[in-house]
Amino acid sequence: MGPVLGRSSYIDDIAHGMATISVSLPKSEFGKRVIPYLSHEIGAEGIRATPKIIKGIQELSFPSTLKGVQSLLGSMNYYHKFIDDYAVVAASLYELTDGQARAGRDLSRARGSFEILKKKIVSTPLLRHPDGTKPFVIIPHANQ
Repeated sequence: MGPVLGRSSYIDDIAHGMATISVSLPKSEFGKRVIPYLSHEIGAEGIRATPKIIKGIQELSFPSTLKGVQSLLGSMNYYHKFIDDYAVVAASLYELTDGQARAGRDLSRARGSFEILKKKIVSTPLLRHPDGTKPFVIIPHANQ
């Protein structure tokens, strides 16, 4: 393998050859249908956001500062794959400036977007694993 792939393959083989893997049976769980992983639940059917996180987002109030809006958008962005048209709905929140948030200007669009995002994350769908027996369709979205 070394002459074919070069030195990096050889060093990689040495590093993995010296590694020992051990399993702690008291810490192990077998036969589970759903596994929590990085605030997601992963199962045989697919991936969904954990109910605990969804409940926390559902109870959020509209942020009063720009930092609060940025923090909210960061949290929501982590779950954007579960929200249809996330970028379109969150656009008015991204457009907020510090002056608008402090002055309490007309934030009705931003508040509306906030409520829509909350509703969409609460009704979070199950992201199914791809079916290898069916053809994959790739639809690129591009700006002009």
